[in-house]
Amino acid sequence: MKVKVPFSRLAQSRKLRKAFLKVDRFISRMDKTVAVFGLAAGILIIAANVLVRYTSSVFPIVGATINMTWAEETARYCFMWSAFFAAAHGFRNGVHISVTFAVEFFSKNIQKFIIISGHTLSSIFLAFMAYASIDVCVLNAEIGYMSEAIRAVPLWVFLLFLPISFCVATFRSVEKIYLISKTPADELLVNLEKEMINDTTRKGAL
Repeated sequence: MKVKVPFSRLAQSRKLRKAFLKVDRFISRMDKTVAVFGLAAGILIIAANVLVRYTSSVFPIVGATINMTWAEETARYCFMWSAFFAAAHGFRNGVHISVTFAVEFFSKNIQKFIIISGHTLSSIFLAFMAYASIDVCVLNAEIGYMSEAIRAVPLWVFLLFLPISFCVATFRSVEKIYLISKTPADELLVNLEKEMINDTTRKGAL
């Protein structure tokens, strides 16, 4: 049974390949940078806050001089930025949980069709979440909500990680469709299993 695989012709476009490569390089650097610096900043802020609290219990003047009421909320958002961007980057390497056992019972072409269909649904969901998160940021900006700990910063600024990370995840999911579309059906499941085992970035995949 011959199954027509979606996007198979589109995947052969050289212009599309170059476009994905350029965007991939930029987004990959951004993902890693935000994830690493977000995690590092959150840890440093929490460590500083704990140090100030401990020192204040011994030397009350320290607590009266240094105000770190902003630390808890800021650290929380740092971890959120780090986690969401790391999750978005995970789509590139295929590190998210997936079940291929049931798919293996079908022919190679049907396997490819099912996997691409799954990523297509994921892309639609992620695109919807990106749209919804943009709406949340716009709503917070219109209402004028401010951060509870840092009154000078609008809340929507902290929430920008939602639309940005979901947009990145959407691109990664679409990129996955492109990569799978250009992969021969006979090699598809083997490549996916290698990704899950190795959990490494494939250089020059595009």
